[in-house]
Amino acid sequence: MRLLDRGVRVKVIGDLMGHRTLESTCVYLRLQTGALREVALPLPPATIIIEEDAA
Repeated sequence: MRLLDRGVRVKVIGDLMGHRTLESTCVYLRLQTGALREVALPLPPATIIIEEDAA
């Protein structure tokens, strides 16, 4: 977790641990919602789509 907290990519952590797949590494990592919020893109403003009646 310390490497992940310092911004080291999961692939690099897996290589250091000798894992063959990212899935193996992810078993050891916990999801950090705070860190995800920092890098998440902002949501676009809500858009209302009004369909015109094509009668």
